[in-house]
Amino acid sequence: GTLHPSDFFGPGTDEEKLQVWDQWLTTIVDPLVTDGRIQWATMSDIADAFVAWEEWCGE
Repeated sequence: GTLHPSDFFGPGTDEEKLQVWDQWLTTIVDPLVTDGRIQWATMSDIADAFVAWEEWCGE
Protein backbone atom coordinates (compact mmCIF):
# COMPACT_ATOMS: atom_id res chain seq x y z
CA GLY A 1 0.00 0.00 0.00
CA THR A 2 1.51 3.21 -1.19
CA LEU A 3 -0.05 6.55 -0.41
CA HIS A 4 0.40 9.55 -2.69
CA PRO A 5 -0.39 13.24 -2.03
CA SER A 6 -2.94 13.18 -4.83
CA ASP A 7 -4.90 10.58 -2.85
CA PHE A 8 -5.79 13.38 -0.43
CA PHE A 9 -5.95 16.43 -2.65
CA GLY A 10 -7.43 15.02 -5.84
CA PRO A 11 -11.06 14.62 -6.76
CA GLY A 12 -13.54 13.22 -4.30
CA THR A 13 -15.43 14.32 -1.23
CA ASP A 14 -13.74 15.03 2.08
CA GLU A 15 -15.30 11.82 3.40
CA GLU A 16 -13.76 9.81 0.56
CA LYS A 17 -10.36 11.36 1.24
CA LEU A 18 -10.65 10.55 4.95
CA GLN A 19 -11.56 6.96 4.04
CA VAL A 20 -8.28 6.71 2.11
CA TRP A 21 -6.39 7.76 5.26
CA ASP A 22 -8.40 5.39 7.45
CA GLN A 23 -7.87 2.43 5.15
CA TRP A 24 -4.13 3.08 4.89
CA LEU A 25 -3.69 3.54 8.63
CA THR A 26 -5.76 0.44 9.42
CA THR A 27 -4.30 -1.95 6.86
CA ILE A 28 -0.69 -0.76 6.61
CA VAL A 29 0.33 1.20 9.70
CA ASP A 30 -1.61 -0.52 12.51
CA PRO A 31 -0.09 -3.98 11.89
CA LEU A 32 3.41 -2.46 11.89
CA VAL A 33 2.69 -0.77 15.23
CA THR A 34 1.27 -4.00 16.65
CA ASP A 35 4.40 -5.91 15.55
CA GLY A 36 6.60 -3.27 17.19
CA ARG A 37 8.24 -2.43 13.86
CA ILE A 38 7.21 1.24 14.08
CA GLN A 39 5.84 3.41 16.85
CA TRP A 40 3.67 6.48 16.98
CA ALA A 41 5.53 9.61 18.03
CA THR A 42 4.83 13.30 18.35
CA MET A 43 7.01 15.81 16.56
CA SER A 44 8.71 16.54 19.90
CA ASP A 45 9.40 12.81 20.37
CA ILE A 46 10.88 12.63 16.87
CA ALA A 47 13.06 15.69 17.51
CA ASP A 48 14.32 14.23 20.81
CA ALA A 49 15.10 10.90 19.13
CA PHE A 50 16.99 12.69 16.37
CA VAL A 51 19.08 14.68 18.85
CA ALA A 52 19.87 11.50 20.80
CA TRP A 53 20.85 9.73 17.58
CA GLU A 54 23.08 12.65 16.54
CA GLU A 55 24.79 12.59 19.94
CA TRP A 56 25.25 8.82 19.71
CA CYS A 57 26.77 9.12 16.22
CA GLY A 58 29.27 11.64 17.51
CA GLU A 59 30.73 9.26 20.08
